[in-house]
Amino acid sequence: EFRRVLFRSPQYYELCATNRPRTRCVLSACGAHNGKATFRIERGGLFSGLQPDEIQAAKTFEQWGVFFEGFQDFETQTISLDVLLSDHVGPIDFISIDVSGSEIGVLNGFDFSRHRPRVFLVDANSGEKKESLDTCLLQNGYRHARTINTTHFYVADEGDWRTLRAIVVSAKLAKPPHPLGEDFSLFGYPFDPYVFYPAEVLA
Repeated sequence: EFRRVLFRSPQYYELCATNRPRTRCVLSACGAHNGKATFRIERGGLFSGLQPDEIQAAKTFEQWGVFFEGFQDFETQTISLDVLLSDHVGPIDFISIDVSGSEIGVLNGFDFSRHRPRVFLVDANSGEKKESLDTCLLQNGYRHARTINTTHFYVADEGDWRTLRAIVVSAKLAKPPHPLGEDFSLFGYPFDPYVFYPAEVLA
């Protein structure tokens, strides 16, 4: 499998390129168009983006007892999904998009008539953003199948829709390792590490 991961921070890009030699890493922001943009970076990396939520970032740093240094601006290239996938041949099973509020912009740079991924996993941390995703993907033949926390699954096939809704998730989460150390590994890690998501009622 040859996967592609986009990085906007040179620091994390270098780490990923070193640790994942079989993955094609791209130092660019993903958006609707190709060009340039200002990417805002905070030290932990979790909240960095083109349109970051600075209030949420500051609160999370405070919650975990880590000093918040604020954001730094980084000028970067932007690339659309179409260009990123321009040399791809064959079907696409899965696309995951989590870009701190710029998800619709990424989807606007994707030609749904050219590629038909089996599953889209897209992040949206508010009801308003979720509604925008529903509208955008429904217009392109995809329907919402399931939500786990702020992660939303969309599929085009009826069988995949039923399968995703029937899956039971029961697990204990492991703390995610972070290259900057234990303090930053806490970000995004729940106070209760046990998660349970039952099968959903099929309609």
